Amino acid sequence: ISIGNTGGSVNITATEAVEDAIVINANANGAGIDISAQNDIDITITNGAAGEDISIGNTGGSVNISATEVAADSINIDGDGIDIDATDDIDLTVTAGGAGEDLLLNVTGAQDASITLQSSGTGADAIGLITSAGGIDITVAGAAAGEDLDLTSNTSINLTAAENAAEAIKIV
Repeated sequence: ISIGNTGGSVNITATEAVEDAIVINANANGAGIDISAQNDIDITITNGAAGEDISIGNTGGSVNISATEVAADSINIDGDGIDIDATDDIDLTVTAGGAGEDLLLNVTGAQDASITLQSSGTGADAIGLITSAGGIDITVAGAAAGEDLDLTSNTSINLTAAENAAEAIKIV
């Protein structure tokens, strides 16, 4: 069955108050559903409330989101909270093509909020900060009591510098 309209629109509307008021199903072996447009595709819940979600899933396959627009927000995810869980690696990569193309993790707002890197890994490198070129800067701008740089360990703290300089390690 083909449904089409040359020069007009095709609207599918259902007024039954059930969760599956409109169902598009292709369940034959090798069947799929393609949605394409020359302009925007919008999916909106106009009377959304808690629990009335938009779910995208794939049993046994992947979910891929990609964009080719050259823009700082070519993929934009906003929400009151964002939860990403995985049972295998998570890889966030920026392939820099020029200066200033950075990966930024920011917490904004003058509140008691934090960025916490936490690992239950058991290796000697459970958390690593590594550069293949360039340095690592740690800056603490707080001036109030308790706004310190604290290094705490149940074992040794090792500072090693390979630079052949009189002040290779400098504690001021």
